[in-house]
Amino acid sequence: MRLARHRRLAAMLCIVLGAGGCRDRVVEFEPDAVLRAVNGLTAEQSASIDAALVELFGSPNEPRLPADLPRMAELCGLAALEQAAGPVASHEVGVVHGLYRRHCARCHGVTGDGRGPTARYQAPYPRDYRRGVFKWKSTYRDAAPTAADLDRVLEHGVPGTAMPSFRLVSQEERDILRQYVVYLAIRGQTERVLVDFVANELPAGEPLEFEGDLRDEIVADYLTPIVNRWADAGTLVVEPSPEPPRTDEGLLVGVEAFHGNIAGCAACHGVNGQGGAQGMANYQVDYDIWNRDRLVLKPNEELQRVLARDLPVRPTTPRELVEPGSGGLVIPHGGASTGDLYRRLHQGIAGTPMPAYGSLRPGERGVLSEQQIWNLVHITKAWMEKDPVPGD
Repeated sequence: MRLARHRRLAAMLCIVLGAGGCRDRVVEFEPDAVLRAVNGLTAEQSASIDAALVELFGSPNEPRLPADLPRMAELCGLAALEQAAGPVASHEVGVVHGLYRRHCARCHGVTGDGRGPTARYQAPYPRDYRRGVFKWKSTYRDAAPTAADLDRVLEHGVPGTAMPSFRLVSQEERDILRQYVVYLAIRGQTERVLVDFVANELPAGEPLEFEGDLRDEIVADYLTPIVNRWADAGTLVVEPSPEPPRTDEGLLVGVEAFHGNIAGCAACHGVNGQGGAQGMANYQVDYDIWNRDRLVLKPNEELQRVLARDLPVRPTTPRELVEPGSGGLVIPHGGASTGDLYRRLHQGIAGTPMPAYGSLRPGERGVLSEQQIWNLVHITKAWMEKDPVPGD
């Protein structure tokens, strides 16, 4: 009886540990089944893409850095990837391998697809890295996050979500986890461009022969720009302009802009920041890119099968800027400082319907002026912190 009870407890522990696992087993990266079904790929085409991805990036137990993409070494080292990958194990004091599966895979999945064993029960869903799109960052909307951006999320977590702070994890291990996340993101982006190439550049049904001149062409024209986007992210940081003083006049102008047609904040966030779904009778349901991809009006038979097994589609939930009822202060997911709010308004939130009001590229003109953006920052901050607002 005692042995049977111990076995049951061990089985339950395996379930709790999720992708961390209780034994060394063969683990493979999962293909982006939705993307491949949408593009109508054959099994042979899909297998040819998988072979190319293995050749470039290896497997979840044996990662590789693609020799064709030397700038990836600026972003992640092979030793770090090897320590992050594989099953959880420790063969020497103070050194743990399998860090990604130990800390991240139960939510984000072994593949980084946001479909770990606990993902279905979280709102919002864990981030799917495969697009290389991250919400909480300091760079221009279409740029990759910097290493500092990812480090910040690991250190502080994302308040209001299931993403915890890893502050108690050593800095060295956080660095390793960040490098592995970048590796998974670049691998996922590579899969997307290979699927697109096979679906749209090759004759119907023809598999990918990833060798010779064709390989050189794909690496140069499709894969190198992905890595460059990550390696050059530090040159595309949005630095907030000097913050003007917060005044009653500026707050009133901010309220007017919040409800006006140009900024149009109230359409999503509600008349007084209470959340559009609560505050607006004509609130329009919208979706982020991770959910919108699956809203296919006439899915083919294969896609129907894939969607039936996938996470349910969920609409976006615009941020409530005021705490409902008599609760505490609102803590934004991406940080509560005025600089954080400035970047959210200046560049929006990548992958979501939250638009950018500043310039989308250096030197361009934005929808709103710097003063108008700061007015919106100040009214948002005042509502979140329950400060007095003129006219309320």
